[in-house]
Amino acid sequence: MSRRVGRFPSAPARAEFFEHYDRFEAQWPQRPESTDVATAFGSTRVYLHGRGDAAPLVLLPPMGGNGLCWYPLIGHLPTDRTVIAPDTIGTPGRTEQTAPVTGPAEFAAWLDEVLAALGVAKAHLMGYSDGAWHAALAVNGSARRLASVTFVDGSTPFTKLPWRMVLMFLRAGLRPTERNLRRLAEFAMPHRPPTELEVDLSRAAVGYRRTLPWPRVLTDKDLAAFDVPVLAVLGARSPVGKPLEARDRILAHVPDSRVEIIEDRTHDLLFHEPDVVMPLVLDFIRSHDPVV
Repeated sequence: MSRRVGRFPSAPARAEFFEHYDRFEAQWPQRPESTDVATAFGSTRVYLHGRGDAAPLVLLPPMGGNGLCWYPLIGHLPTDRTVIAPDTIGTPGRTEQTAPVTGPAEFAAWLDEVLAALGVAKAHLMGYSDGAWHAALAVNGSARRLASVTFVDGSTPFTKLPWRMVLMFLRAGLRPTERNLRRLAEFAMPHRPPTELEVDLSRAAVGYRRTLPWPRVLTDKDLAAFDVPVLAVLGARSPVGKPLEARDRILAHVPDSRVEIIEDRTHDLLFHEPDVVMPLVLDFIRSHDPVV
């Protein structure tokens, strides 16, 4: 296998990760439907929740997350459309990458192929945290099947990370002890401390050799080329980014954009208070459903 694809460093590391990964299914009230679809970049694991005739909602998970990590949103997911939750290519999960994804064009092609395999002509895309960066990759790479894109507390396409956050990431990445991982989580998500299972999964995921493009601030020209409606929901007190600066860049450069800054909320706003965030997201995507 090419060294330019995401992979675990060893068979034991892979086995340890999937031991914890499989336990995540128990968090769901009922086992989510799953399927594996073939793409030019590898087999992609997709979880499906609900059914409906409206354009599906695709969820891209945060760093260390996967298609099973959305259980805190049970009860807040839409009932008029299917929710599609893939294990993102090039990240730890049951998606098996076989070809490199070196830039936005390849990432967009991967997403288009996943949606095509599922028979989806148009879908709304929502990325949370690192998933927001992946959503930006899809838009920047001209993904063809997007009806709208929502960024939930993902400022990295629009502003630099604060230095304190960079240092916290480096400490946890270089020494992924339970203490360092909990310190990182508690700093970024103070109202929703990680469960023991989430810490175990995060620690096992750290060794995964990621080959996706790392987050970077997009240029004004990149933002001006966004050709789908954009919603950004940001926590006013989030340490993962600079929400006011992100708001100003989005509104100044993204043609069809809306920004909601949630006062007194931090990076954990989606999982801590889904009753605040999800109504904004669902109203937005309903207003941009494709006309059949």
